[in-house]
Amino acid sequence: MTGTFPLSHPISVDDVSPSGETITFRAGEGELAALAEAFDVAELTSLEAALTVKPWRRDGLSVAGTVTATVTQPCVVTLAPVAQTVSEDIDLRFQPASRMRRQDDEISVDPDAPDPPEVFDGDSLDLGAIAAEHVALGIDLYPRAPGARFEPVVEDEEEEDEEPSPFAVLERLKRGETE
Repeated sequence: MTGTFPLSHPISVDDVSPSGETITFRAGEGELAALAEAFDVAELTSLEAALTVKPWRRDGLSVAGTVTATVTQPCVVTLAPVAQTVSEDIDLRFQPASRMRRQDDEISVDPDAPDPPEVFDGDSLDLGAIAAEHVALGIDLYPRAPGARFEPVVEDEEEEDEEPSPFAVLERLKRGETE
C-alpha cells in the first residue's frame, strides 16, 4: 500500500523488529490542508496516529492502533461550521502481492471468518495512507450543528388553485357530477 495520499509515512517491512514496534505520527499543516481538500471538508485541524506494527506470517505485517482527527465542515441544515472528532480503530493484516492467490484459484467466502489480508506492493507499507483512509471513512457525511432542525416548507392550502387532474374530472363525469 504505497498510495498517493497527501499524508505519507512509509515503513519498510525489513525494518520491523520481530517483537513489533509502536509508531506515532502527526500530520503537518501542509498535509492537513491537502487532506481537507481531498476529503472535501472545510478544515482538518489535526490528525494523529498511534499504530503498532508487527510481522505477520512470513513476510506480511499486522497494523493495529488508533487514528484521531478533528474535522470542521458546514452543517447540512444551517451551514454553520461543525467540528467533529473522528476516532477510528485500525486492525489490519497485509501481505505482499507476490504471496496472494492467483485470480483463477477458487475462493470461498465465510462471513464469520476474519477478513483476508490486504495486499501491498514492494517492500514498504504506507502507514500515512492507512491512517488517512480510516479518517475519511469516519467523517460524518451529514453533520448537524447542535439544535439544528430541518423544518419542511408547508404551502398554504389557499394557494392550491391548480387545475384538477384529468382523472379526477373523469371520475366526476362518471358519477354524473358537473362541478
